[in-house]
Amino acid sequence: MSIANTGNEAINRASSQIFDIIFLDMQLPDHHGLEVLKKIKQLPSLNISTPVIALTATITAYDLNLYEKANIFGLIEKPILLPKLRETISHCYECQGEYKKIFNQNEMANNTFEEITKQPIFNEQQLTFLLDNLSSEQFTQALHEAPDNSKLYAENAYKSKDYQSQAAWLHKLAGYSGQLGLERLSKQAITLEKK
Repeated sequence: MSIANTGNEAINRASSQIFDIIFLDMQLPDHHGLEVLKKIKQLPSLNISTPVIALTATITAYDLNLYEKANIFGLIEKPILLPKLRETISHCYECQGEYKKIFNQNEMANNTFEEITKQPIFNEQQLTFLLDNLSSEQFTQALHEAPDNSKLYAENAYKSKDYQSQAAWLHKLAGYSGQLGLERLSKQAITLEKK
């Protein structure tokens, strides 16, 4: 297993090591995930046929189309839940020879404001995951920092002068709040990012 924190690191590792599966975040600090994938697939033969699973906080019909054209094998929406991760890896190994795609556009719902407000404020499954995997000090600290960090992301999105910058801050807010189990906030940020 190898972890890259930037797109350039991912490209360098993929040029010198063969992987069974590549999990690729679509919102890297230095490159969009699809740019990284294109460069990885242009490298001499090492990972040309390696299945790539996209990790993203937002899924739009436009994104799905791009991922499908790029031969992304699968898609996992953030926050990443262990059952979904296991299911995707398992499916990947089952289909490795056939290299089937596992996109299901019917699962990708359009979240209107009414739909969002009907959703629970918290994702209990994600909170349970955090409680099981963080110390009580880490969990408490994460919850104490959440209001200030969420406010910072929202303010930066609001103050952004251009669409791309605004969308990037909303994407960060969606991912951050989703990782903390703040489901309603995450879904609202995703809805605003899509606009």
